[in-house]
Amino acid sequence: MDEVDTVVIETGSGGSLVFAQEYLLDWVHEELNNGKPLTDIIVSTYDADGGMKTVQLTAEIWQHSLINGLSSQSFDKYKSRRRLGETGHEYYLGQPYFEPTQVGAILSIEIMGGTVASKLGALAQKKATTYDTICGSHDHAPIFELALGVSWNSASGKCEVLHQ
Repeated sequence: MDEVDTVVIETGSGGSLVFAQEYLLDWVHEELNNGKPLTDIIVSTYDADGGMKTVQLTAEIWQHSLINGLSSQSFDKYKSRRRLGETGHEYYLGQPYFEPTQVGAILSIEIMGGTVASKLGALAQKKATTYDTICGSHDHAPIFELALGVSWNSASGKCEVLHQ
């Protein structure tokens, strides 16, 4: 696991446990959906010796380990990924974002000797052969920007029209 994908929970007396960030986010989200109070959630992991350890996410642990380790950006990223997955569309173009007729129109836009659908399909095929995952913001966004004639300007934080 990369360090950026982990969260270290300080358990007191100099002890700590390491969790996969996605596991911890999924577990906390499920427990909250089941009505469990935030400070009553208990999570499990293996320690360095291979033994199973559990820890209750007390107010102290939230304050000292998790608020910093699981930033709001992590929760936002998790919520975004979950929300996009709920569209039920392989390119994340389903409801609630787009109606089926809109999806058809978007996928049929012609770009660079093909359509948005053909470019997205080629991308998916390429990623499958390299066992890489598709990232909406890094992989899909350039195709949609090209098709729609817009570009995200990081410096200004605004979308710019490339041509009229």
